[in-house]
Amino acid sequence: MVSDRFRLRYRLTPAHFKAYLGLANRRVGGNCTWKHVLEGVLLGLGMSLLLIILIKSGHLTRVQGNMLLAGWLLGSLMTFGLMNYSARRQMGRIVGAHDSMIGEFQLVAYEAGGLQVSGAHVQSSFDWTAFVDLTQSDDIMVLWVDNGVGVILPNKAFSSSGERQDFAAFVEERLGKTRS
Repeated sequence: MVSDRFRLRYRLTPAHFKAYLGLANRRVGGNCTWKHVLEGVLLGLGMSLLLIILIKSGHLTRVQGNMLLAGWLLGSLMTFGLMNYSARRQMGRIVGAHDSMIGEFQLVAYEAGGLQVSGAHVQSSFDWTAFVDLTQSDDIMVLWVDNGVGVILPNKAFSSSGERQDFAAFVEERLGKTRS
């Protein structure tokens, strides 16, 4: 008989799922890095240099150059704003009120057997070898089975921060055994 080490009951909300999607997006490379910022700065410098050359060579007047620069900056800001708005709106639509990943769940963690997760619409079992990483944030903990797929645990599932730390150490120990 395999004994269980942790039994957790918790409720996942759309906010938890959105936090999970943010973490998954960062894991698969969807976050802005210094390289992206550098690319934007270099593009801006290149455009500015081109405008200076066009003004100095007489192809554009200073007023035309300023208007072109203002239009380019305004267009860039509007594009960024619309993309950001669209992404936030899409994120809000991903999780619905009747989604299978929202609601009451139970997780059982076994010493040697892995995890079992069950909810109203979901029953899953994972061996410890299925997990590749653990991420903790302010609101949730995610046990990753792939770059963007994982088991979500809200921090409120634990009775105390000590229990959450014990669980994280328990999982990390099993991940260490499966990584080697």
